[in-house]
Amino acid sequence: MTTHPGQFTQLGSPRDVVVKNAIRDLTYHCEMIDRMGLDKDSVMIIHGGGTFTDKPATLERIKANYQLLPENVKGRVVLENDEMCYNVDDLLPLCEELNIPLVFDYHHDWIFPSSQSPAELMPRILATWTKKGIKPKQHLSEPRPGAVTVMERRAHSDRCTNLPVDLPDDMDLMLEAKDKEQAVFEMYRMYDMYEPIYKNLRPPAEVETLHTNGRKSNKKKKAKAEEGEEEEGLEDPEAEPGTPAPKKRKTRKTPIKKEEEGSEENAKETKTPAKRKRTPKAKAVKAEDGEDAPPKKKRTPKKRATEDVEIASIIVKTEDAPPPVDEGAAVLTGLPPLPEGFVPVDGEVHQPEAKVCEDVKMEET
Repeated sequence: MTTHPGQFTQLGSPRDVVVKNAIRDLTYHCEMIDRMGLDKDSVMIIHGGGTFTDKPATLERIKANYQLLPENVKGRVVLENDEMCYNVDDLLPLCEELNIPLVFDYHHDWIFPSSQSPAELMPRILATWTKKGIKPKQHLSEPRPGAVTVMERRAHSDRCTNLPVDLPDDMDLMLEAKDKEQAVFEMYRMYDMYEPIYKNLRPPAEVETLHTNGRKSNKKKKAKAEEGEEEEGLEDPEAEPGTPAPKKRKTRKTPIKKEEEGSEENAKETKTPAKRKRTPKAKAVKAEDGEDAPPKKKRTPKKRATEDVEIASIIVKTEDAPPPVDEGAAVLTGLPPLPEGFVPVDGEVHQPEAKVCEDVKMEET
């Protein structure tokens, strides 16, 4: 098993934070491989990265930052030639100097060729592997049918049709193809490497187009176009060359209705405050000295000035109350059972005239 850290893992970056993250990423991949108990043939493949407008200076930074890697990480890091920035001529001298194996990619060398043919380069490339005692690795892929420009030629085909002529006998060849394991099964069958399991085989696509179904696919855009909801201002991937993109239509946003002036202040003034949640009656709480403290008394609601009656104790206070009426008809309604001395009259409760006088306080019965 091998790993291929992403394009952001660049040891030649002029930014310290990028280099620091690259070292951390390589250390993570190495730890994962070590914990899986894999041998030294499980390597981590990275590219040279960008040139940052100065390729020689970037190569020197790669050399310097490679020395910062832990020894176990150095034992698994290998470099691969790419199709844009660093070909074999750029990386092979560096690999020979730092004792780093070089992964030869046939597709990349076809797009960005070296000064020598693969057959001439192969002895030096294989030496970088045997020096470390690691089985050589190479990548094989092919461009898609009809590819002309460099960007079109970079895309991988669904499957590979032939093995390289200069392929060494004992090595690990990795196929980079869109059909993944089906491309490997077909290669097994074509070169009679293994007995095929026909139930696992899937036929190739009838027509292989220039466009892939990978991460740059336009499936969603095509689906919107079929429904008549294609986004405007985007190029149609299947339009004739030279067709201008449709103009982007300006979308009108629905204006938010402004409230009347002062409505916010009015809302604040008229807003009803939230009622406080009434807590249940408190139970006896132990005081600090260990004794039980009496429960808190429940707060009674305030009464009107004309009603000075405590329902809980049935006490009629006359100190602050107005002078009694001559008829003695101080009506008490909605009270608990009558105490002694009160009698009902015509369905209403009245105090007898004999019991009504000034400065008299009815005791609790």
